[in-house]
Amino acid sequence: MSSSPIQLKSKVAIVYHFFANYRKPILERLAKSETHDFLFVADSQNRIMPGVKTWQPDDARAFRHARCFPLPGGFMIQMGLLRLAIKKEPQCIILLGDWKWPSTWLSASLARIRGKRVLFWTHGWRTEDKGIRRLIRTTFYRLSHGLLLYGHRAKQIAVSQGFDPQNVYVVFNSLDYDAQVKQREKYNNELVKRVRQKIFGDHDVPVVICSARLHKRKKLSQLFQAIDVLKKRGKKVNVILIGDGDDKQNLESLAKELSIKVHFEGSCFEENRVAELTMASNLTVSPGPIGLTAIQSLTYGVPVLTNNQFETQGPEHEAIMPGITGDFFETDDTESMAAKIEKWTDRITIPEETRLNCFRVIDELYNPLNQEAVFSNAIHGKPAQMNTVTQLFNDA
Repeated sequence: MSSSPIQLKSKVAIVYHFFANYRKPILERLAKSETHDFLFVADSQNRIMPGVKTWQPDDARAFRHARCFPLPGGFMIQMGLLRLAIKKEPQCIILLGDWKWPSTWLSASLARIRGKRVLFWTHGWRTEDKGIRRLIRTTFYRLSHGLLLYGHRAKQIAVSQGFDPQNVYVVFNSLDYDAQVKQREKYNNELVKRVRQKIFGDHDVPVVICSARLHKRKKLSQLFQAIDVLKKRGKKVNVILIGDGDDKQNLESLAKELSIKVHFEGSCFEENRVAELTMASNLTVSPGPIGLTAIQSLTYGVPVLTNNQFETQGPEHEAIMPGITGDFFETDDTESMAAKIEKWTDRITIPEETRLNCFRVIDELYNPLNQEAVFSNAIHGKPAQMNTVTQLFNDA
């Protein structure tokens, strides 16, 4: 059964296990929508990802508690979703698209029978599925009228597996865009010099930065080794790390052993501090997988370097346009990483053209305003648009 036409100010439910606080900007924008009345349905507690803060709308009437019961193997039961599907309102349900959650299968099926429009908001694919996994995932996704994915790589795989490209929407991802734009307006050469001088005792040596949890899977030791390669060639580059984790002690020992300058900032949740440290850098380098760190960096006008093993990357790696907003190096190859770092740190500060290119990607694609527009198109069943970073610069 096809979904009924969605009218303006119709009720739309967004269903999640819990709403992470870092999604606050896009969720608050939807909560204040002039075109739809959003209901946010989730567990009021985070029972899935320890340490991640939760968000709820200011208006208690816009939130409905739906208790989650995590099960072994990533499976989960969520209460209240069947009632949501059966009732007259909402007219559209946007569900977190995880095939391991039986409640979502049932809710989506019942909602379709009731004539509601069903959308799945999900990462989707990183690689093409095969065998039984492909059958289960495609069967599950076909319960929806459309998919809201974070990147075009996932969309390309969806299309290759038979999904209509007009029903596969790329919604991107974002952080606190408005607050970050205010911070980036503070940028000037004096800020760069002041921050570098205070941390490293010099201001004319290029700096690379990484803002991430200090875990082994991030492969930050490879970054240190690449910096050591450059040092042996007579090229000085300093390093800033924002974050904490179980690999910190090993990294501190390695930095001392290699005699390279590394500033360990630790965990930092003050946007002004993150902003000045980032803007005082030439390049963000993530030897392992990258996600929202890329968006944070580009928002502040700083290009991003990461590895080229795209099937293990977060969808945010698509914001990197080689030679324009950053670059990719050969995975696990410190010589390749060193060569790219050397290229992007050949000047003391970032060229203005590069900063503007980074801004453009965020200002046009990876922000809550654009996300809201994609949501609206998906809710109304309009054909999905093909907005990519490559297209952004090819059309220039």
